[in-house]
Amino acid sequence: MLTKPNQLIYVLGLAIIPTIVAIETVNIAIKLIGATKTSIIGALEPLTAIIVGVLVFNEQISLFNMLGFLLVIIGIFLVVKK
Repeated sequence: MLTKPNQLIYVLGLAIIPTIVAIETVNIAIKLIGATKTSIIGALEPLTAIIVGVLVFNEQISLFNMLGFLLVIIGIFLVVKK
C-alpha cells in the first residue's frame, strides 16, 4: 500500500517514464530496421530478463525457466526461418 504522497510520485514515475522510453525506442527501431526485425528483437525480452536475473540478481534457473527459454528460441527460429 502507498502510505506516503512521495510513494505515489515514485510509482507514477516508474510507470510513465519507462513506458514512454520503451514506446519511443520501439518507434525508432521500426523506422531504422523495420517492423519484422524489431518484433524479433522484442521477442528476446524474456530471455534477456532471465539472463539479467541470473547474472545480476543471482536467481536460480528452474526447469520451467529453461523450458520457456527454449520455447521462445524455437518460436523466434520458426518466424525467422519462414
